[in-house]
Amino acid sequence: SDAAAKAKEGGQTAFSATGGTRTSRPANENAATGGEAGAAGNSPPDWARQLRSEGRRRAHGHATTQAIKEGDRPGAAANPDLDQKEA
Repeated sequence: SDAAAKAKEGGQTAFSATGGTRTSRPANENAATGGEAGAAGNSPPDWARQLRSEGRRRAHGHATTQAIKEGDRPGAAANPDLDQKEA
């Protein structure tokens, strides 16, 4: 449609105007042209996999840090007081 073509053209113009350069085909080119996408076509790019991996690593580190902090927090004694008399 005319609106879709104008939107695509506007996006390309904005990309070029902000210093963007095209180094490879767009990620959605196969879907747009109806081409057959193999297993490699469905996998995320390397930068996205790396970003996901870094995010997971950061989340695991944060969870570990929080668990250690929670363990250091003062609270009820973990061991019973053997000198305490029962009522």
